[in-house]
Amino acid sequence: MTRATTRAGLIAAGLCLSALAAGPVSACDTPVFRYALERWPPDLYETIVFHRQALLPAEKKLTDAFAEKSADEDAPANMVVRAVDVSAEMDAFSAAIWKQCTTDKLPLVAVCYPRWTGRAFIAWSSPLSDSAVKIATDSPVRRQVVKHLVGGATAVWVLLECGDKKKDEQAAKTVQAHLKKLQDELELPVRQPPMGPFADEEPPGPPLKIEFPIVRLSRKDAAEAAFIKMLVRTEDDLEDEYSGEPMTFPIFGRGRALFALVGKGIRQDNIEDACIFLIGRCSCQVKQQNPGVDMLMAADWEAAFEEVQYAAPQLPSVIAAPTTEPTTAPTTAPAAAPSDPQAASSDVSGASAQAAEPLSVVGRLLAGGRGSLIRNGLIALGVVVLAVVLLVLRVNRRPARS
Repeated sequence: MTRATTRAGLIAAGLCLSALAAGPVSACDTPVFRYALERWPPDLYETIVFHRQALLPAEKKLTDAFAEKSADEDAPANMVVRAVDVSAEMDAFSAAIWKQCTTDKLPLVAVCYPRWTGRAFIAWSSPLSDSAVKIATDSPVRRQVVKHLVGGATAVWVLLECGDKKKDEQAAKTVQAHLKKLQDELELPVRQPPMGPFADEEPPGPPLKIEFPIVRLSRKDAAEAAFIKMLVRTEDDLEDEYSGEPMTFPIFGRGRALFALVGKGIRQDNIEDACIFLIGRCSCQVKQQNPGVDMLMAADWEAAFEEVQYAAPQLPSVIAAPTTEPTTAPTTAPAAAPSDPQAASSDVSGASAQAAEPLSVVGRLLAGGRGSLIRNGLIALGVVVLAVVLLVLRVNRRPARS
């Protein structure tokens, strides 16, 4: 059995287990990729600055610079930062990470995968420096990925080149051809039309669409060194065993890498399986029960939903009645007499007829200025009554316990 086949089988099994773990909750009509963008905050990477004794002022400044990355209001990085003195007693997690470090040169930065993965594992490490602060959370390729995702792309396919031009070009050709075909052929789930008082308003966020942009990434790009390590260490054998093969990672939501397709595993069926999963109905809302690992990125994911503006209600215009003495305005201005007696007679008779027509209580309320409020209240009341009726029917359909 090939590695690609085994990977596909494990993925399929994982998706089935996720669906079972979700219990009786039915699939919503929101595609997985859009649900992830809207509701899955990125998992936090733990960044540990290992040092011995007290940090020097310059080292403390660099450590603070890391912390500032996570607190940036414009593009916060999904990480927490702390300093750990290796000459003092360490907590179990820090001690496990320190054992993985291959150098005693301190201070050392160790960026760790989110803890929910169940293992203490370094995604990337480097001596503490200005360049480490710069490339740990941000890079040109990651900025491209964020731009595409915030713009509504289904998933960004990052193609990590191996350096063999023939293999890289073949992989790029395969990915591009199949993604273009799937982009034209696949269809989004049919979504139920919105109901209620805001039914006519556009939903927040970018337009819902199927789009698979491709971003190529060279292993020799020093600015991407941290990002490359984070990608190839998402699975145990990618970094060493398959370093001579091109890899492609579909990234969706708020920077979540789904899984890697490697070498000969970059083929139509595997690409199609990934795309179908991403545009399928979200059957499991629990993030950790879905495949993938979040990447460390500096991004303002909420920007995708901040461009929506709701139109202010139109207020009726008020026209002041003309007065008989424009130079000295009385407290109450008398209405001007109509120039056409016949029209005036018609207005008066129409008003009398309207006043004579009886109105129900609801009709009088709806005719007043609180019409929209009353209508919305009646709609809400109807929904509550319907929910109670359905609940009673559901209870009556259950078999009685012996």
